[in-house]
Order: sequence, then structure tokens, then C-alpha cells
Amino acid sequence: MLREQQAAFVAVLRGVSAGLLDDAIIPGSIAAEARMAIYRNNVLGNLAACLQIAYPAVEKLVGADCFAGLCRDFIQARPPVCANLYEYGAEFAIYLEASKSLKSLPYLADVARLEWAVNIALHAAETPPLDPGALAGVDVAETGFVRHPSVSLLILRDDARGIWEAVLLEDVSKKDALLAAIEISAAAVPVIVSRSSGTLEIMPVTAPVFDFALILLSGFPLADALEATTPDEAPAMLGMFLAQGLFAGIVPASSQTKTHETNKENHPCQT
Repeated sequence: MLREQQAAFVAVLRGVSAGLLDDAIIPGSIAAEARMAIYRNNVLGNLAACLQIAYPAVEKLVGADCFAGLCRDFIQARPPVCANLYEYGAEFAIYLEASKSLKSLPYLADVARLEWAVNIALHAAETPPLDPGALAGVDVAETGFVRHPSVSLLILRDDARGIWEAVLLEDVSKKDALLAAIEISAAAVPVIVSRSSGTLEIMPVTAPVFDFALILLSGFPLADALEATTPDEAPAMLGMFLAQGLFAGIVPASSQTKTHETNKENHPCQT
């Protein structure tokens, strides 16, 4: 019975008539529909505020009214599945990309992807990066690496980062000048986003570096990553990843799991 009432309550919060809860709502001076409207408005308002905090550049690009409408539609289509609202909104870029009304802004979805990666980096749990000394005495070739919770790997349009940086400037004249100078380009740029020593890092990388990082950050051992790159370049790339704090630990060869399983420990609400 409780489960059915909870499901009905959620349905009403998403717009279904409060009549669905007639048997559970005690009559009062305020009608059930009006009372449920208060809850509904609070829930929608709080979720919209989460999206507004996570996607300030998207809001500036489409305007406050349009953004509010996008939030309402997204919340109805993708309600939260986790109580941690810092986790809410991960699929917003996919929603924007599928919206026919936004086709005139081809860069918008990638701006959103970058904003979400920044959101992850800024709110990730404080986790010490892997100490390179931990690699001493282990079979490095057969060792896997645990992705630091602040790290995201993205392939973005060439114009996405510049638009994101420019649109967030408070100096209107400087913002307008930078936006006017940006060449709209769909060329792909691999990017690694992380937080290193408390500082947000957005690092464009070459395709070989991105591929090498992707294999390692997916939990595969170094030996697998070496098959996808030039051996002479691997030490420098691994050293760069260690210096940037992209790893949070190692997985011995005897107990290797893919990082997407490890990530569920860091981001329990993601599937």
C-alpha cells in the first residue's frame, strides 16, 4: 500500500491530477489540488535551480525564459533517480542535442557537455591523486588504474570551449568581442577535464593521448594501452597523466575490474 501511495505521490508531482491521492489526503480548508501544487512547484523549482547552477552558459546562450522551458520539459522527461542533486542533469546535453527547436545552436550540446564535466570536477569528492611511488615494485604493464573522480574525457566541437568561456564573462563588451571572434567549427577536439590541486583543468590533447588515457581510465592494464600507441611516447604520456592527477589508485593484476565499475563507487547514482 505504501509503495502505491508513494508512486501516486510522485505521479502527482509530475503533473497528474491530485485526485489520484484522494484516499490518502485528509480534507482541509485548502483543496488537495492546491496543496499538491505547492509541493509540485517546490520540486520543479528546486530541480530547475540545480540545472541552472550546473549550466549557466547554456542559460545565457538560450535566454532565461527558453532555459526555464527546457528545464520544465527535461524534468518531466528525466526526473531524478538519486537524492544527491549534484548528480542531477547528466543527460541534459543529450536532451538539448535531440531538441529540434535548438538546431540553430549546433554547439549548444557540447557547451553543456563541457559544463557538466566542469560540474563533476568541481564537486567530486576530495580524493588524493595516485602517488607515483605506488608503482614501485608492481608489474606496471599488468596494472590497471582507477580514474580520479574529478576526471572526464570529452570530444567537443572546436568552438565549444571558447563559447563557454566567453559567454560567462561579466564584461559585456569583452564578451561580445570574444564571441564575435569565435569561428563556428564542428571540428573535433579531444579534451580532459579534471581538478588538480584544487584547480580546474581543461586540457586539450591530441587524439593519441586521448585514446591512451581512455584505455587506462576505462580500467584496462597498461599493456593493453601500449598496444594502441607508440611505445616511445607512452612513458611521457603516463608521466603527464600522473602529474595531472588523473588517477586515484591502482588495481593489481590479480583483481582487475573495469573502471566503469569503480566509478559506481564514486558516482553511485550513475548507471
